[in-house]
Amino acid sequence: RDFPYTGIALGWSWGYAETSSAENTIAYNHIHDVMRLLEDGGGIYTLGQQPGTVIRGNLIHDCLMGPFACTFGQLGIYLDEGSGPFQIEDNIVYNVQMGAFNQHYGRGSIVENNIFANVVQEPITCARKEDHLSYTFRRNIVYPTTGNMISTRHNPGGCNTVFEDNLYWDPSGDEPKFGAGTFAEWQATGRDAQSVIADPGFVDAAAFDFRLRPESPALKLGFRPLEPARAGLEPAFRDLANPSVCGPA
Repeated sequence: RDFPYTGIALGWSWGYAETSSAENTIAYNHIHDVMRLLEDGGGIYTLGQQPGTVIRGNLIHDCLMGPFACTFGQLGIYLDEGSGPFQIEDNIVYNVQMGAFNQHYGRGSIVENNIFANVVQEPITCARKEDHLSYTFRRNIVYPTTGNMISTRHNPGGCNTVFEDNLYWDPSGDEPKFGAGTFAEWQATGRDAQSVIADPGFVDAAAFDFRLRPESPALKLGFRPLEPARAGLEPAFRDLANPSVCGPA
C-alpha cells in the first residue's frame, strides 16, 4: 500500500524467451493505493512466460492516476510482454484507472471467477493479436463505471481470445457498450454466447461490498462466491499494521 509504483512484480523475461520463473503463487494479498506517482504498472505486474503460476484471491483497489504521472496507465492485474500461462481466479479489482484486467500480449492464461469493478477507462484489454490463444475469460463479473465493458483502444475482440459465461452490468442502468459496438455485435464475433447483461446483486457496491446476494444471476452462471476478508495479513498479524496498537516508534 501507499507506493509510487507497482504493488507486486513477478518475472523478468520479455516475450517468449526462456526463463527460470515458474510455478509461483500470488495469493490473498491486499494491494491498494499503489501507482501513486507513475504509470505503466499495476497492483500485480508480470513479465514473460511463467508456467504453473497462479494469481488467486487478491484484493486490489485504488490504483489511480497520481499528480505526477505523465499519462494514464495505472492498472489492476497487468500481464505484460509475453506473460502466461497463468491461472487468474477469485480476485477482486476495483477503483483502478484502466485495465482492471490488462494483457499486452501473452499466451494461454485462464481468467475466471473474478470481479472487475469501478474502472475509469478501458476495463478489459488485449493489445496485440498473435496466432495462438491469448487468454480465456470466463465466469467473471465486469462492473465498470464507464458504460463500456471492454477496451475500445485495445479491444480483446481483435485478439485470439475466448469469452464465455460472463456477467456484465453498467450501474447507471444504461445499455452497456462493447468497444464501439453493442452486446449483440460483440456476440456476433463468437464470444459470450451464454453470457448475460444483468445486475449482479452485490450486497453494497457503493460501499465496495462485492459479496453476492443469494438471488444473484452470477451464481446461475457458475460463479463461486469470493472471500475478500481472507486477503491481507494473516489475522494473527493484523494488529501490527495499526500504529495505535504497535505503540510509539
